[in-house]
Amino acid sequence: MRSNGPRASLGAPIISPGELRKVAEQAVDEIVERIKASNQSGGLKVWNSRFKAYRRQQLEKAAPAPPYHAFIERFVTTPTVRNIAMMGRAV
Repeated sequence: MRSNGPRASLGAPIISPGELRKVAEQAVDEIVERIKASNQSGGLKVWNSRFKAYRRQQLEKAAPAPPYHAFIERFVTTPTVRNIAMMGRAV
């Protein structure tokens, strides 16, 4: 009987890079859809106002400010994905 190495002894499923990419892309698509739905229902109002305040502060300092999508990714999307991953939950 052939062993599948350390992964088999840990009980981790063996998944190909292509399968992993597909699962990851589906998870990202679901997160993007949730964010779009939240934005359409007014759920991002707080973040929109924070972005406007941030842009204003950057302009006052004559410093560059990232575009809206980069701000949302940094302060909303990435922390949300990180929190979900840390909880071990599926999106």
